[in-house]
Amino acid sequence: KVLVHDVVSWNALIAGYAQNGLGNEALECFTHMQKSGIRPNDVTYICILKACGIVGSLWIGEEIEVEIRNQGLLEKNIVLGTALVDMYAKCGELAKACEVLKELPLQDVISWSTLIMGYAQLGHGKKAFELLDEMRQAKFEPNQVTYLSILKGCSLSTALQQGRLVHGQIMRSGIELDNSIGNALVDMYSKCGAMQKAYEVFEKLPEWSVVSWSSLIAGYSQLGQANVVLNLYSRMITEGIVPNSVTFIV
Repeated sequence: KVLVHDVVSWNALIAGYAQNGLGNEALECFTHMQKSGIRPNDVTYICILKACGIVGSLWIGEEIEVEIRNQGLLEKNIVLGTALVDMYAKCGELAKACEVLKELPLQDVISWSTLIMGYAQLGHGKKAFELLDEMRQAKFEPNQVTYLSILKGCSLSTALQQGRLVHGQIMRSGIELDNSIGNALVDMYSKCGAMQKAYEVFEKLPEWSVVSWSSLIAGYSQLGQANVVLNLYSRMITEGIVPNSVTFIV
């Protein structure tokens, strides 16, 4: 019995590897797919761009960009455009990622948030915050993912002033202060040494987790406040929260 593989079956295989962080395997499948005479489509390109970002394969990503532009695919697929932005950001080419986004014929809050996340994850909190303003000027309102990205950037670059401004914007936006946003705020304030503010946010969280406790403990530990750290640790145990490796490292 001869098995015939079409673009759908190849895409499923490539997507499976990419979604599980196996970028090299996804790229190998892509090579085999092309050798078998199957022409990739927009779904294939989205998965391959993700794989390029995983392994940092900039040159393959650049080749894919040429292909999708030649086929005019960016004109009608916003997900593909976002994947291209993400690939360049993951490969450390932030200026290129920014350039691509601003040239995309289709943009949304996800594509903007992807770019902001790229800058934030590499510690460029100030630029990420500037992009937040540009995003608003482009008439896109930030969502929870956007704010989580910005707060991550503020934490990495210890940009307290920007972090405070973001906190204020979150409160005014009406976005719920759930555990993900709350933990990000506690982490940001703790890394910036603003422990009173970190503690205030911590006390308002709807639920305490090992992540929120560890962030708070880490902040006081960095300031050398051993007594506070020990008291918080005891309280954490009393609350029934099991410490993890991060808790002990701090």
